Amino acid sequence: MKLLRNSGNERVVDRLQSWLAPGSAIDLMSPDFSLYAFAEVREHLKNVTHCRLLLGADTSLANSLYGGAGDITARGKLQGRWLAKAVADWLGKYAEVRHVTTSLPQSMVVVSNDDGRHVLTGTCPFTTEGLGVTPGDRLGLVQLSDTNEEAAEFAEWFQANWSSVKPTASNLSTTLAEAASHRPPSLLYFKMLFELFKDLGDELDEEMIIKSATGIRNTI
Repeated sequence: MKLLRNSGNERVVDRLQSWLAPGSAIDLMSPDFSLYAFAEVREHLKNVTHCRLLLGADTSLANSLYGGAGDITARGKLQGRWLAKAVADWLGKYAEVRHVTTSLPQSMVVVSNDDGRHVLTGTCPFTTEGLGVTPGDRLGLVQLSDTNEEAAEFAEWFQANWSSVKPTASNLSTTLAEAASHRPPSLLYFKMLFELFKDLGDELDEEMIIKSATGIRNTI
């Protein structure tokens, strides 16, 4: 194994883009799942024939779906609904999803293509931080297999854990469908009002907002 700095020219995303050739397959274990990580490798993921996703609990996935602090620029593009639909379509066509009942301590990516198997393991969840696109934890550690024997051992380890997890209904598809659905414009208006006034508490008094002496409350 050798270390991958996951920054500069040694990023996880660069490795994935070079490995995901037409006809490849990918096994992914991750505690998190981000729409914006999917966007970074979306075109390359179209090349895979099959994907197995071993993910964390549904609650952690929902919290990570729209990324972290480093994804504020991506969120500003307002492509979340479109990306959610793209992810849902891709999962329905290529992927099989299973969830562990406990938290995942680390992440792993196993890509199989005509050149053999390639493995990444460590602090490389399926987020923009994990891919090295946005800044991540400096103490994070990502390792890269450099022999076929090592890659085969990790692939067997993934297979053993995949087989030990019973297939159950995943809420990921439901979460993505909800994120991809159209919302009424009034929902945004009410959300803005809530965020503006949620911390006022008892200060939110009609008399303090508009003095009754102005007579404005009696107008049409």
